[in-house]
Amino acid sequence: MINRCGRLTAAHELSNKVLHMLDLYILNAKTLKMKNHYQIKIA
Repeated sequence: MINRCGRLTAAHELSNKVLHMLDLYILNAKTLKMKNHYQIKIA
């Protein structure tokens, strides 16, 4: 029972990390798109 709980929290933390990384990736992609958009506008 304790082992199972430990495994569950580990999996939960891992999925949280993955979700966080995905969020950062999406955020970076969006900022890159915005930067490119503004560069095109300026040029």
